[in-house]
Amino acid sequence: MNRQRRAVMKGLAAVSLTTLSGCGGDGGNSASGQQAEAGTVSGTLPAVKFRHGVASGDPLGDRVILWTRVSPMDVLERDAGQIPVSVVVATDPELTQVVTRQVVPTSLDSDFCVKVDAQGLQPNRWYYYQFSVGSQTSPVGRTRTFPTNKQAVERARFAVVSCSNYAYGLFSVYRAVSTQTDLDFVLHLGDYIYEYGPGEYGDYPGHEPNPPHEITELAHYRLRHAQYKADPHLQATHQQFPMICIWDDHESANDSYVGGAENHDEATEGAWSQRKSDAIQAYFEWLPIRAVESEPGRIWREFSFGGLIDLFMLDTRLEGRDQPVESMTDPKRFESARRLVSEAQMQWLQSGLENSSASWRFVGQQV
Repeated sequence: MNRQRRAVMKGLAAVSLTTLSGCGGDGGNSASGQQAEAGTVSGTLPAVKFRHGVASGDPLGDRVILWTRVSPMDVLERDAGQIPVSVVVATDPELTQVVTRQVVPTSLDSDFCVKVDAQGLQPNRWYYYQFSVGSQTSPVGRTRTFPTNKQAVERARFAVVSCSNYAYGLFSVYRAVSTQTDLDFVLHLGDYIYEYGPGEYGDYPGHEPNPPHEITELAHYRLRHAQYKADPHLQATHQQFPMICIWDDHESANDSYVGGAENHDEATEGAWSQRKSDAIQAYFEWLPIRAVESEPGRIWREFSFGGLIDLFMLDTRLEGRDQPVESMTDPKRFESARRLVSEAQMQWLQSGLENSSASWRFVGQQV
């Protein structure tokens, strides 16, 4: 892995490229996270703060994932129990033109993250949303639905980011993205977090990684995601635009593949299968990504932006990738049986590309 190349967060990209690659060498309609239900909050509510902002993602023509995280203030998190969180969606930033209200419970089981698949929305529209626990409210977020494939649209503008290493320096690119006025969405092509400990890959003063060691288990991954989500520039990007994301290797461990990772030693760090499972769980808790209930952990999915763009997001890291070869001259590199993705994912991609009638076909992937 070229670390100098990985240290850079890629900037803005218009729609002139058809392969979108990160820095590593049918989207299910099922609701992600807890099931929401209509209603209002009643009874005694705990004191909370919304320390990690709000986010949205995986927009379709009639729905979008909304995300936040509540931090219990008056009790230890392990003793907080279940907290009912309200979410309101409106067509105006003052939240007076309400289109839906829901209540969703959260607890320590999901690290107090809240994900709602806000459904029944109109296509190709901007919406505003806010979470609350009683009178305690989150920032107001902005998001949008995509135009349907029957709607003719002439343009789309989006930002492409990747390789966001908190310990390496400031998130200036996120700040720049958040100030754009005409973006439709943001693509994150992997390495949303980095797993290393202090000084192992980046040593920017004041940005020491939390926890202060390499992350290898669920509690660690949750803390690292929480640290990243506390950054104001990342929060600003999530608050302004829906994000479509995929993981690369550092969301789990450097140079990871389906059966292991370069930065994982089973003799000292336990089974790779458990570490990978923990990393995936934390990712789905902390990112506004729609889960496919029939295939837990699946992130390869498709999005259509009207008849203009069909976007295919791949998993070329954890789903079917063979162990990387030792060097470019390793003869195993040319073996025909080697795979970057599974046969099932490849067939899905080929079928999608062949059947697409969009003007542009984009492949968003890690390498």
